[in-house]
Amino acid sequence: MLEKPKLFLTAKEFWLTMALLSVLILVRLGFLYEEYSTFKIKPFYYTHVEVLKQYQKSKDNKNYTILRVHSSALNLDFFTRTYSQKNLLNKQVRLKLFPNESMKFFEYLGTSFINSRINRVEEKPLTFKFSLLAFIDRQHDDSIISSFYQAIFFATPLQKELREQVSKLGVSHLIALSGFHLAILSGVLFFLIRPFYGAVQQRYFPYRFDLIDIGLMVLAVLGVY
Repeated sequence: MLEKPKLFLTAKEFWLTMALLSVLILVRLGFLYEEYSTFKIKPFYYTHVEVLKQYQKSKDNKNYTILRVHSSALNLDFFTRTYSQKNLLNKQVRLKLFPNESMKFFEYLGTSFINSRINRVEEKPLTFKFSLLAFIDRQHDDSIISSFYQAIFFATPLQKELREQVSKLGVSHLIALSGFHLAILSGVLFFLIRPFYGAVQQRYFPYRFDLIDIGLMVLAVLGVY
């Protein structure tokens, strides 16, 4: 009876691999800590951010808006607050950030809160991904359904109402699961590519295994995505 091949032949190989991975993790954390230290000591930053989520809150009879944003320049996701009532979703906003020196390192690694001031609001630059999101949005009259399909295929944040509904159903972990949208997208790409590639493969290079070739194509597309 054939035995399942072992990933590590000896305990020494296992511990050497673990040691190498630990060194890589520590080196990466070292670079991140240096970025964190530099970030929090500056009095302010100017950066463009994309607004991912927006919801209203009130305190002491004052209404304000909480924004979850992403800064590509700083490679940072964070929450901030504004008293503007404008709809900023899917907009590009130029912010003046005021880092807090008391911010902890693990808060920087996660999604922290940073005070800011809005300088100006701009239309998001037209990209291929944005065009696809707009295409999905045009296919549905219901914004909640549109939000669902955008989240499934492009991992965009869900609308608050939809997020509450899927949470009640107990399936929010499926939509929020990292990589779940990629699995769906890879399946769609596979079944779209296979008929066309299969015809070419049968005519010009029947000796090749189409599943492997298509799989590599899908991986290449997902890598670019």
